[in-house]
Amino acid sequence: SAFLQVLFDRMARPEFLNLFRNRKADDDLLQKLKSEFLTIEAVLDDAENKEIRNPSVKKWLEELHDTFYQAEDLLDKINTEALRIKVENEYQSSTNTWTSALKRLCLERILPCTSSSKFLKRIMPEIETIVASLEGCIQQITPLGLQVVQSRIQSRQQFETPLVDETTIFGRDADKEKIIEMLLSEDANGDNITVVPIVGLG
Repeated sequence: SAFLQVLFDRMARPEFLNLFRNRKADDDLLQKLKSEFLTIEAVLDDAENKEIRNPSVKKWLEELHDTFYQAEDLLDKINTEALRIKVENEYQSSTNTWTSALKRLCLERILPCTSSSKFLKRIMPEIETIVASLEGCIQQITPLGLQVVQSRIQSRQQFETPLVDETTIFGRDADKEKIIEMLLSEDANGDNITVVPIVGLG
């Protein structure tokens, strides 16, 4: 769920939004992508709580992660192009003379659309593919029994509920005490950095 916030932040950058200025069809598709992210975000907490007990939910989350990574790569491409256009505009602004200020202003308003049209034409099918993947994930929300968790506090309380009976777990008590002792010892506050590898399942 934190990963989604990163995607939202990238989609909210001024350069990113400026790239889609005056391109309603492309902007509509982008808004649909954001809307689907929001729909999935609403049930993510519930899915993350249920994935250990439900293999189908676990598989759903794995497919969703793949789609998120594809979206991240795509948004990186778009932001890189948006930044390139911004730098080009700033460079033109610094090299043009004061007498061409009006012409420069026109270029700054038109260039993002004209110089990026080929890029957007190439990139839009990738956005459509991601939207289609997200739509498929959304269609599975109801069959999987995923529900909207009303608050993050409630989600954290559910996540903190023990998933296993700790009384049935044996061993490693000595290891735990040794690690705690090492962390709290005076040596832990020195200049030497000690790495304590913990191998095995969580």
